[in-house]
Amino acid sequence: MIPAGGSFMRSDCLLTLLLLASAWGACAQTSASVAIIDVQAAMLNSQEGQKGVAALRQEFEPRRAQLQRRQEELQTLQDRLDHANAAMSDEAKERLAGEIQSKSRAIKHEMEDLEADATEAQNKLAKQLGPKMYEIVAKFAKEHGYKVVLDASNPQAPIYWADSSSLITTDTVKQYDSAHPVR
Repeated sequence: MIPAGGSFMRSDCLLTLLLLASAWGACAQTSASVAIIDVQAAMLNSQEGQKGVAALRQEFEPRRAQLQRRQEELQTLQDRLDHANAAMSDEAKERLAGEIQSKSRAIKHEMEDLEADATEAQNKLAKQLGPKMYEIVAKFAKEHGYKVVLDASNPQAPIYWADSSSLITTDTVKQYDSAHPVR
C-alpha cells in the first residue's frame, strides 16, 4: 500500500503521466482539463488513513519486534558457531548448526506469515478508503472542471477518473467508418 521506489521512479512516473495528459488534451475534441493525484498518498495522509496506519503499526509491531529479537538470538548462535574453537567437539558443532538451521527456517516462515498478514490488512484498509476517496475525487474534479484525473501512484492504470463526456470512442469510430467505408 505504501508506494515503493525512489525519486527517480516517481519522477519517471510523473513524466509519463504528464505526457499522457498532453496527449489526452491534444486528442480530445474539447479542451480537457487534467489533474494529477497520488491516490495512495491521499488515502494515507487523510485522517482516516493515518488512523488506519497507526492501528496497523500497533497490530504488527509486536510481532515484528519479536522476530527481530529472534533473529538477533540466531545471529548470536551463528557467531558462536563461526568462532567455535577446538574446545567445541565436532558433534557439538553439528548440533549447533542444526539448531541454527531449524531456527532460521522457523523465523523465515514466521516472517513470511507476518508479511502476508500485513499485506492483507493493508489491502483491507485500502478497500475501506478507496471508494470514499474515489467519490471525493470525482466530486472535486466535476466541481473544478477537470475532465481527467491521473493517478501518479499507479503507472499501470494511470487514469483514475474521467468524465464520460471526454470519451471520443464513438466519434472516432464514426470518422473511421466515414474515411474507410466497408464495401
